[in-house]
Amino acid sequence: MDDTNDTGSGTKGAYRKWANTVGDQSFTFENFLTYFKKSPQFTPIREINESAAFSPSGGPLHVSYSSYIQPFTPFIRSALLKLGLKSIEGFNGGNLLGFALYSFTIDPATETRSSSETSFLRAAVAEREHLVVYNHTNAERILFDRARRATGVFVNTAGKEYTLTARKEVIVAAGVA
Repeated sequence: MDDTNDTGSGTKGAYRKWANTVGDQSFTFENFLTYFKKSPQFTPIREINESAAFSPSGGPLHVSYSSYIQPFTPFIRSALLKLGLKSIEGFNGGNLLGFALYSFTIDPATETRSSSETSFLRAAVAEREHLVVYNHTNAERILFDRARRATGVFVNTAGKEYTLTARKEVIVAAGVA
């Protein structure tokens, strides 16, 4: 079982295809890069420094490398080079053609996971009196008014279906447990 919280971005070509498909060039990798750089606080290691993919000021999400490298890693690297593959700085710069060590969402000081919950949600809940989080709830569909403005979400919690509405904004955050 892989339980590592790897992190990396998609390729520049994938984002370009997305932008072209939806007819909106704001979806290119270059336009998303500002946001990709904004969230993480990157800590490089001696062997790898992909700092160009991150902002020096950083955000609350820790990104670094494991403090342990498997003993077979140098042999794998040597084999990949002999096969003609190139070593790249990492998987966060929009170029995935090659090989590199994976970066992880890990706090290098404590060697614990840095997740959306620990990096963003806990602070948001503590700072915002009226923020409500619906755990174990599936968003079935986003509800829109006639002006195509999101007004709510139809949800399901343990088989019970109901509608959540908002006066100001609808924020849908999703993932898997």
